[in-house]
Amino acid sequence: MPTRTLDTDPFAPRRPLSRDELQAYAEGRLDPGRRRAVEEHIEADALVRDAVDGLCMPGAAAGLKELDALRPRAGGAVARWWWAGATAVIALLAIWHYWPVPMEEKAIAGSASDRAIREAAPMEPMRAEEIAAASEQPESLRIGHEPLALHVNPAALQRLAEPARRLEREGSIEPMAPREVVIERGAEAAEPLVVRKAKASRQLVFLHDLKLIHPKELYTADPVLALSDAGVAARFADAGSARAADKPVMMTYLGFMDDALGRFVQNDHKGCLDDLRFVLSQYPDDANALFYAGLCSYNLGMHPRARVLLHRAAVHPVDVFDEEAAWYHALTLEKLGERDAAREAFARIAAQGGFYAEDASTRLGRF
Repeated sequence: MPTRTLDTDPFAPRRPLSRDELQAYAEGRLDPGRRRAVEEHIEADALVRDAVDGLCMPGAAAGLKELDALRPRAGGAVARWWWAGATAVIALLAIWHYWPVPMEEKAIAGSASDRAIREAAPMEPMRAEEIAAASEQPESLRIGHEPLALHVNPAALQRLAEPARRLEREGSIEPMAPREVVIERGAEAAEPLVVRKAKASRQLVFLHDLKLIHPKELYTADPVLALSDAGVAARFADAGSARAADKPVMMTYLGFMDDALGRFVQNDHKGCLDDLRFVLSQYPDDANALFYAGLCSYNLGMHPRARVLLHRAAVHPVDVFDEEAAWYHALTLEKLGERDAAREAFARIAAQGGFYAEDASTRLGRF
């Protein structure tokens, strides 16, 4: 967790932050300009970040009202000490709520799918030999390549749909029943997009029309990968370089992921998984690598690996892949023959009414 920013930092926020502003931020009542100012405090101060997490917890607002009844009304040191104490209590509540719970156990406690994860033997680090020995599954059994998948760039759906729209206009095919759509009021007329679940603001990037969490959402500094430290495939070596043999070859995170996802879209799941294995060796909680490594593992018949990787992606604190990872995790449980766990997972997805709810209901009808 980042430490408190020093006052000498030229980029540190200067304007004081009040408790009322912090509460208004947690409740979504600030205008965009002031909201960004509060976010600068959150980025610079881990204690403020924990306080915001505490304010977002159920019942926090009611608890603060009770504290307000005891709040000193006079200014000066007493009031400042009250504010400091209240902030510390909120931060401790947030730490208590989030820290003791392992990432793999943040789903519904006691469910069959959670027990399956907890009772599974700890997995050894993935090896290149394990990937090389795996077998690509038939195309009909692969996951993650569906045109309407939640991790596919919506702009790509527009391009895929255009030939069908042209044929429909020319009368060559029967029109299909429309899907539910979202149309922004006031915007210029445009083709509607398939409805997608609204999420908290996260910066995304699309490589090969596949969704990635921007690295700045995952790391305090743009990560780089030291390629020569782990025997990465020779395709990444700079053969014409005059570097010393013992000097690491570095590559940017997004450049590396661009190559890996290029292999995924070409159905080279072995090459993609080998690249992602390397990312996870340096950044073991990388949500992007966890999700796509889970898809590759499934498509290579490495279903026990896929189960753990997709579960970790589904419960990751940066919840960009939570919905699609939960869906593919449920498919993996079904593939592994864990019927009770799969049934519970599909039931949760159907009850949540999200992007995969209808498909989950269909799956439930097969049990």
